[in-house]
Amino acid sequence: QCEDIAYDKLDNNGNEIWIDRVVSSDVASHCEFDLIKADRFNGNIMFTFGSATGTWLGRFNKYGVKDMASVKIRDQTDLKIVDVAATPNGNMHMVWTDNGKILYTMVDSTGQKVVEDRVISSSSSQNPGFPRIAATSDNRAVVVWSDARYGSREIMYTIILPGHEGDST
Repeated sequence: QCEDIAYDKLDNNGNEIWIDRVVSSDVASHCEFDLIKADRFNGNIMFTFGSATGTWLGRFNKYGVKDMASVKIRDQTDLKIVDVAATPNGNMHMVWTDNGKILYTMVDSTGQKVVEDRVISSSSSQNPGFPRIAATSDNRAVVVWSDARYGSREIMYTIILPGHEGDST
C-alpha cells in the first residue's frame, strides 16, 4: 500500500532519465492499483489509479511534467482502475466494468470530461470481462472485452468514432 504513486523513467540501458515524479500528489487520499500507458501519438504517459476518494486519471507530458491536474473518473471508493488510451487529437478514452456493464468516459487534452459514464455494452451482456481500449491514427477508440451472453465466453468489440463519443448504444 502507498500514499502516492511515483514514476521513474529509464533509458534503454537502465539509466535514470528522471526519478520520483509523483503522479497522485493532487489527490489527497490513499492511492493504489494503478495502470500506466504511453500515448504513442504524443509521447505522454497516462496513469489511472484507484483511491479512497474514487478512480483518477493523471498525465505527464513526454518531458516528465505533470501538465494536467488529475481528473476524477469515478466517485466510487472501491480502488478500481480503468484502462486508458489517447488518440492523436489528445483526447483520452477510458473504459471499465461496473455492475455488469462496460462504461466509457472521454477526457479532452485539457483535462475536461467531455463524455461521462456512457454504457457501451448492450443490455444482453453477461459477466463482461475487464475491457481494454486502444486508439487508432484517425482518432477512433476501439474497445474489446470478453462476454458470455451466448453461453460461452466470446470476444466482443465496439468502435467509437470521432464526434460520436457520447452517442447512446
